[in-house]
Amino acid sequence: MALCAAGIAWSAAGSAGAADSLPPSITKLKATPSHFCVKRKKQHCRHLGTTVHFKTSTAAKVRGDLSPRRGTYRGSFVEFVKHFPRGRNSIHVQDKRLTTGRWTLRLQGMNSVGSGNITQIDVYVVKKKRR
Repeated sequence: MALCAAGIAWSAAGSAGAADSLPPSITKLKATPSHFCVKRKKQHCRHLGTTVHFKTSTAAKVRGDLSPRRGTYRGSFVEFVKHFPRGRNSIHVQDKRLTTGRWTLRLQGMNSVGSGNITQIDVYVVKKKRR
């Protein structure tokens, strides 16, 4: 019986270590609100920036960038490179460099094993409402 119990304890510890031997994956990516403005001046802005919610499979350094869907600018703006723990995470994104239109937010996790999948979602930068 002691060998059997030790075998169960070893297999449970082995499965816990297996999660650290895989590249991180990012799931359940959501931006709230998906339509937002980026500058607040004299006019009213209801949603200044957006909050990005996601889930990581392991502790990882996550890189987030925004790139335009259309237009003359073909690069991307790196919004954050930050370490997040395993599980549910969120971060607020607000960048004055963004122009009105549709943008693609991409997240990719990295750890000592390697880089994980790229997960993306579209967000919309809108003009402020005029009164």
